[in-house]
Amino acid sequence: MIELMEQTKDLLWTALETGGPFYFLRFGDGDLFLIDGEDREMHHINSPELRRDLTESICIEGPGFYKASIVNTHKDSSGSFHCFVPRNMKHDVKKGQLRMKRVNRDLRRIQEMICGDSTFYHLHVFQHVFEHEITWFNSWLKMLEGKKVLFIAGDKLCGSPLVKKMYNVKTEIAFPGTNDAYYHFDEFLPEIMKQVPEHDVIIPVIGMATRVLGKILYTSGYEDKIFIDIGVITDALSGVRDRYWSRRMKDEGIIDKYKEINHAL
Repeated sequence: MIELMEQTKDLLWTALETGGPFYFLRFGDGDLFLIDGEDREMHHINSPELRRDLTESICIEGPGFYKASIVNTHKDSSGSFHCFVPRNMKHDVKKGQLRMKRVNRDLRRIQEMICGDSTFYHLHVFQHVFEHEITWFNSWLKMLEGKKVLFIAGDKLCGSPLVKKMYNVKTEIAFPGTNDAYYHFDEFLPEIMKQVPEHDVIIPVIGMATRVLGKILYTSGYEDKIFIDIGVITDALSGVRDRYWSRRMKDEGIIDKYKEINHAL
């Protein structure tokens, strides 16, 4: 999937270099299974309303609206499936590979049933460049300088000096948590809609609610904005260690490198 990764990086670079308009939404396995009516997602509360809104979001086709999907992203350059096995767990890799193949088949079926032949980009692009292409990613974020950025996230993520510096945050809106942010929209959406016209870039990190918010803004006359579904890397930068990947970024010194590059505390 090296070619797809490079295409996704080129898309992201051009978007910030030209100033948009640009919407980039990332649909993971939890999104797709929930859309299909299966409750396999451990981080979000399921509901018919969330399923409906995610389905409408993933079906959007329009200028400047781009989607990434987990389908096929577990293939390596040879086309073979690989699985992620934490170092502290003794998993059977062959069984893991077979499982990933079956899961990918299920996810591809769901995606094709809902979206047909719609184009999707690489879901894990931000994790990849964050960990393996630090200079590229830092240079990409530098293009946010001079733009007014609205950052919408859980209260654990807002207030991070490193995030505010790297994302060039002008305004923050803090949700109580991130995994159930969808169920707080009635409370926070009026403030979001008030702030959006005053900003050039919107970076939400509110789980599946990010995909729903992208749909709401794009279909409400704000399709000229830059909307970036940047995801879990914000957890790592904020020091939130709820997930294995975020903990590994800290333990392997990746976060310290970003602090050094950005002269952040």
